Amino acid sequence: MHDNNRNNNNSSSIIKKTKSHKEGIIAKSVFLALHLAIYLLLTFKSTTILNEAWRNGDYFYLIWTHCLFFLSLFSYLYASSKKPGFIPTRDELKLNCNSNNNSNNSHSNNSYSNISKRNNSFNDIDQELETFEGTLNSKKNKIIELKPLLEEEEQYNDTDKEIKLQQQQQEKEEEEEILYLQRQQDINEIDNINDILNNNNKKRRLSGNIKVEYHENTKIEKFYCKFCKIYVPLRSKHCSSCERCIYKFDHHCVFIGSCVGLDNHKAFWSFLLAEALLLALGFRIITSGYQYAPTIKDWLWTNSTIIPPTLLIVGGFCMPLALFCFHSYLILTNQTSWEFSKYNTINFLKVYAKRGLNPFNKGIWSNFKDFLLDLEKPSDWKLPSEDEFEKYLKKSAENANSFNIWNNKYYSCCG
Repeated sequence: MHDNNRNNNNSSSIIKKTKSHKEGIIAKSVFLALHLAIYLLLTFKSTTILNEAWRNGDYFYLIWTHCLFFLSLFSYLYASSKKPGFIPTRDELKLNCNSNNNSNNSHSNNSYSNISKRNNSFNDIDQELETFEGTLNSKKNKIIELKPLLEEEEQYNDTDKEIKLQQQQQEKEEEEEILYLQRQQDINEIDNINDILNNNNKKRRLSGNIKVEYHENTKIEKFYCKFCKIYVPLRSKHCSSCERCIYKFDHHCVFIGSCVGLDNHKAFWSFLLAEALLLALGFRIITSGYQYAPTIKDWLWTNSTIIPPTLLIVGGFCMPLALFCFHSYLILTNQTSWEFSKYNTINFLKVYAKRGLNPFNKGIWSNFKDFLLDLEKPSDWKLPSEDEFEKYLKKSAENANSFNIWNNKYYSCCG
């Protein structure tokens, strides 16, 4: 019990509150306060469509508008609370190892308690063995009496055994010769393959910090993070605000108070869609609340409570809509915001940036399917070999000469 409490205390001391936790609390409170304030304004403003729906009892309009409102809030809370895909640090890995060792120790203590019970059963077994030894001795005496008869029979069978042994030796020699030839062929083929792979790796790896690991017969390429002091897969990046490395790092979003990565990118994308639809509805409702006035001054005075929220809704609508379109493009091409903006400076993408190649693009349909069904894994992020790179260059040259709406130098629908 004391060991478990110490491990829990150590884990709580290591997992400290970072900047992103404070940003998340502030972002959630500001987001909810703004939406609630605008909702109350649109509800109690006497000239808006929403206020008229409450007064006239238009329940169909009220139901679908409130469903969209709560859908946007739920998608925001889900996106802001879902973790982006943190890579375990060295301290967390050590804690897991210690917890496993403690569990093994507890199992060993239970086994020691059972030893005393088993000793009693062993004494019973010893008594049974003594009775069996008596029967075995009697059988041995009978076998000694029958030995001379068995020796006579063995003399007649010796000649037959010698002939069989000679035949078996010849067959073994023939099989060994065949296996030797096959092994030489396999060794030559393996040497040729290793030479090709080494040449490709020398040409392809420019950073010098990439190492190769094999997990469940799958090849995973990793590079070293100097902040976390661990090797992380390709497409990962260290976030200074979260103080962690993120799988498939996209960007650190201030509005959700967290990073956007492999695990929460879909939630963030759905939030952008729901928020853009909600702001479009809010713009339609708030514009219906403007009142007519004969002069500009009177118009500004009578509508002074609606003008600031209108500007906020218009600005808020443009940003989620633009981000939704941009992230839709990134999803269809299997990119991230970090890779899109730093394509020429990322170590493992420099070689392909000169040729305009995205090594992780599988085609529009495959990219979108992997994104929706969460089929993408770190083991899938592999850099193409030299042969694949040459095939892509040939294809891009053909597409540049003859433009095709499905496959060209700008995008590829079928991979």
